[in-house]
Amino acid sequence: MYKIKNKNDNRKYKRGISNTQQERNKLYHYTVFQWYGQIVLDGYIRPAYEHIPDNERKVVWLSMNPVWEETANKNMYENGRLIELDKKGTHAFGGGLVRIEVPFDGTVGWDEFLRTSGIEKQRADGLVRSAKKKGSMPSDWRVSFEPIYMKDWICIEFMDWDAQRWVPYDDL
Repeated sequence: MYKIKNKNDNRKYKRGISNTQQERNKLYHYTVFQWYGQIVLDGYIRPAYEHIPDNERKVVWLSMNPVWEETANKNMYENGRLIELDKKGTHAFGGGLVRIEVPFDGTVGWDEFLRTSGIEKQRADGLVRSAKKKGSMPSDWRVSFEPIYMKDWICIEFMDWDAQRWVPYDDL
């Protein structure tokens, strides 16, 4: 019902660039299946707004990491205690992992985000510390200050947990 043509089918690969390098030139929004349905119903990926101070610009978080963005892992509460989930826990808690490939157009990297978002230095430093502790690299991060509409999405993929690989939505 919400099928989007996989635009990757016709993508020409650059000569002399390995597949790994080409993967690094892609940009993804990582989420879970539990929230994917609402994203589709909305027709866009909305900027994150929970736990964001009023003085800070809201952004859509994106990553060039081709495997999984560790900062996309979810948290849950159990018996009143906060539990930080890993990738496997996020997969189980969220009903599966989803990534949406989006264009670079209209996005900015971490350094530009720091200059233009209004984020306080202490908060930014905390994000970096937390990310590095999880194995994430801020140099992989990009943001969009605007929603990213479905018409601009390049590809939707779901994690085949057993095979540990991303499967394009067209192939399901």
